[in-house]
Amino acid sequence: MAGLVLISVFVLMLTVSWSLYDEFYGLRPWRKYQAEFSSAYSNYLDKEYKQRKADEQKFYATPEYLKMVADVKAATDAGAAAANKVGELVVVHVIPRPHTSLESILPIGSSAGAKK
Repeated sequence: MAGLVLISVFVLMLTVSWSLYDEFYGLRPWRKYQAEFSSAYSNYLDKEYKQRKADEQKFYATPEYLKMVADVKAATDAGAAAANKVGELVVVHVIPRPHTSLESILPIGSSAGAKK
């Protein structure tokens, strides 16, 4: 039994040594391509991020978006005023895109009329 364990340990150490050698000194021609691709993709993402940021800022300045923001603000203020009449207002929160499973708990969207 001890001989089997000794042989297993020797094989394990040999494979670990071989894998470390292959990782650091072995012939892996794709390492250069990995570095080039990583650099090129990083540059692409940086450029794309700047473009998306500019597009986003341009969108935030459109009259339609500003009207939407004002409408949401007016609706939350009206809801807060109505909630203050009933009791203590804890928080005002807007859920921009409620999860679909939320409709089974709260009557929102098109299913609100069907449940009545």
